[in-house]
Amino acid sequence: MKRLFTLVTILLQFVVLGQSIEQFTGLEVNGKQYTILTANYTLKVEFYSPSVVKCEFIPFESTVFDSSRVVIANPIENFSVSFNEAADRLFFETDSIKVQIMKYPVRLTYFDAAGNTLLEEDESLGHRIEGNTAAIYYEYQNGTCVYGSGETGTSLDLSGGTYSFYNTQAYGYHGAPGVMAVNVPFITTNKGFGVYFDSHLPSELNVGDNSSNIRFGTEREHLRYYFIYGSDYASQLEKYTWLTGRQPMPPKWALGYIQSRYGYRTESEARSMVSTMRSKNIPLDVIVLDWNWQNEMGDLDWSASAFPTPFNMMQDFMDTGVKTVAITEPYVTQYADKYNTAYNNGYFASNEDGEPYMLGGWWSCNCDAGLIDMTNPEVALWWWDQHSTFMGGVMAGLWTDLGEPERHPSDMIHYGGSADEVHNLFNNYWAETIFNGLASDRPNERVFNLTRAGFAGIQRFGVFTWSGDVGADWSGLEPQIAIMLNCAMSGIAFEHSDLGGFCCGNPNGNLHTRWMQMGTFSPIMRAHGVDSDPQEPWGYGSSYERFCKKAIELRYSLLPYNYTMIRKTCDKGIPITRPLSWEVPDNTSLFNNQSGYFWGDDMLVFPIVATGNSKNITLPSGGWINYHTNQKYGAAGNYTVSSDMNQIPVYIREGAIIPTAPVRNYIGETPDDTVIVKCYPANGLNKDFVLYEDDGTSNSYTIGEYSETLLSLLMADSAVIFDIGNMSGEYANKPSERTWLVEFNGIHNAERVVVNNNDAAQYYSLPELRNAEVGYYREISGSIGKMYVQVSSSTARSNNIVLKDASTGIEDRGVAVEQFSLAQNYPNPFNPETTIRFNLPQSETVSLKVYNTLGELVTTLINKEVESGEHTVKWNGLDKHGNKVASGMYIYRISAGEYEFARKMIMLK
Repeated sequence: MKRLFTLVTILLQFVVLGQSIEQFTGLEVNGKQYTILTANYTLKVEFYSPSVVKCEFIPFESTVFDSSRVVIANPIENFSVSFNEAADRLFFETDSIKVQIMKYPVRLTYFDAAGNTLLEEDESLGHRIEGNTAAIYYEYQNGTCVYGSGETGTSLDLSGGTYSFYNTQAYGYHGAPGVMAVNVPFITTNKGFGVYFDSHLPSELNVGDNSSNIRFGTEREHLRYYFIYGSDYASQLEKYTWLTGRQPMPPKWALGYIQSRYGYRTESEARSMVSTMRSKNIPLDVIVLDWNWQNEMGDLDWSASAFPTPFNMMQDFMDTGVKTVAITEPYVTQYADKYNTAYNNGYFASNEDGEPYMLGGWWSCNCDAGLIDMTNPEVALWWWDQHSTFMGGVMAGLWTDLGEPERHPSDMIHYGGSADEVHNLFNNYWAETIFNGLASDRPNERVFNLTRAGFAGIQRFGVFTWSGDVGADWSGLEPQIAIMLNCAMSGIAFEHSDLGGFCCGNPNGNLHTRWMQMGTFSPIMRAHGVDSDPQEPWGYGSSYERFCKKAIELRYSLLPYNYTMIRKTCDKGIPITRPLSWEVPDNTSLFNNQSGYFWGDDMLVFPIVATGNSKNITLPSGGWINYHTNQKYGAAGNYTVSSDMNQIPVYIREGAIIPTAPVRNYIGETPDDTVIVKCYPANGLNKDFVLYEDDGTSNSYTIGEYSETLLSLLMADSAVIFDIGNMSGEYANKPSERTWLVEFNGIHNAERVVVNNNDAAQYYSLPELRNAEVGYYREISGSIGKMYVQVSSSTARSNNIVLKDASTGIEDRGVAVEQFSLAQNYPNPFNPETTIRFNLPQSETVSLKVYNTLGELVTTLINKEVESGEHTVKWNGLDKHGNKVASGMYIYRISAGEYEFARKMIMLK
């Protein structure tokens, strides 16, 4: 009876806890693939590279394991794996990693080459079947930071949470939804490993939530994953995107400003928006048309009444530098022209009886609609063949919406399987159809596909994902940083959001401006929302229009830097947006820090995502310099900074080189014959930047048609040396001549400025310098100086600039302000403007006014609440009526709480 009771207890535990893979029974070897046999499972271990291992757990009864729908890499051949067997374990080793498989029970552990444990299966749980779910359990190490999983905004560091993988549209969300429309079962960690769980079925990831395990479970009996060793985040992402594919280079115009709304419902509305942008000189590269360009969803043909001359319209836009992108959806309503063809030919997904599955009460028509079965190659090809008619030769790209799919009943049947088997991959099929279709119809043109949903690997089809229909309020904006970063750490590098918010909130000028400023530093900068809310830059009045225009212009000025960083995405899978812990993965205070992020290699951005003008930021180690003021922060740590509506907090790495461009109305408006290089020299630092350029539109870069220019900055003692290499490589329309304007930030002066071994002439204004071939201009603003040096030459030659006996002036603001002070204006005497600097130990209402010697008020420079810290104010010598004041002495007086102080200054003519 006792033995029977014990057996029943064991069986009950088996039912509740599941069946795990247990005792080793044998080994089969086939090259670098090792098959471990047990009583109830087969475990296949295959080395794809010295640092990537594929593991498959297959039930003993099963002899077939479906091929991956995501992984496209094949195992490489030119490396070796050593193998040893002991009584209780198997041991495999490459130059990069070691893999141990215990026999009794069968459990895997991964080590680096030095023998440090990377990832270890839980000894008691391991891999197991739990009902209809296959699951794997790993030990969760304290101090592990985990990023990835796609669109996750509930937390940046995934540790301590549970995450579902089932593409789901969240409409008008406020705060981060639990599950969204882009899901990627991939994690990257600070412990030297990443894991891609290769299941497209509904799945769940638990990262130490209420346990000491990392658990992944998927609704199937088979389970496959890829272990990826990489000492840092960059190498893990590089190897993951090698497995699943990398983003092709976007068309350069996609990095400009994109204006959208729901929607431009008529041709006249669209034309009016474009002409207004041009008349206001606000840069614009793309207009996006929502579904009203058709009469019915699924027509895939222009509405003759709303858009009477669509191809003329798109050509007219093209002539002014504006590309047109239009929406398509995978649903066809019963009133659409294509409906009968799709219905009668079985192009819709079906019900269990094989009949087209009709979705009643469809939202765009309150009628029936069918879902095009993108998993059927014949249907997908038919669907693509409809595109040439409405795209013509002038539509530049597509917006693919509702591809989760938005309505997808569980009993729907597809050519590719059940709804659950197809759901997460549906938009991948659609994106692949578009990618292949465009490759056939426009073989040397880059793909632009703005899309709302996706799964692992979709990046290789040239998609640009966004975070869905977000609520237009601060609670909608706040989680966008985490959403964007976790997507970036999942190989989905072009994640962005509807700037301003889509709907269902409290839109206002402050919110719209702050969201636009974050858009400046998002992979795609696109405003979008319902047409009952203002969406264009001028929608909230002239002041906010000015702020938004400045944000857009900053975006355009950074194009050379941005484009170079994005080539790294396409080459190695390294995103332009990176978490603050990117370079210091063991700094626990940065694991879940969502105050900001890296923008490429040498910039930090801290979007303001709440009301007010102050921001608590965290600077990682190294010297950082305020992009707008040149103030230096030499110490890592937490700071409270103030940033009015005019700008977003941006910091540059000390010693960095940031290539920029003149602002244009659209990308490609003028030749790329001028580069403005912002340099931040620091004593003892030597920095390089390789500027990448190509024609911006074709795929010729894939066959080596591009150019690179090496820029080098060195400051040793009092000499600053800047070298500009020749422009190596060729591509269509490469400039033969180029002007380099080099801006040395923090340099007050230099005894000599030498360009190509010749002393350069000094000029006394920036416009004067810009008209010269070679020379320099010295600009002083307060205690912070800049020197500009310009040189024009053939792109085939190199250039050398030396500032001899240079004096620096970037001041360290690493210490908090402890007392009030009002500095002497600088320069003094002055003409035409001067700078006044003051310090506040705490926030105060500040009044800063200028008086003449008779005590009469000339003008008010500040009269508002000001945050603590150092502040600068410029006076341009105008009175309160906008008239130029006479030369002479003036008094500037500040009142801030209990503090009052005045100083004299002199205006000269």
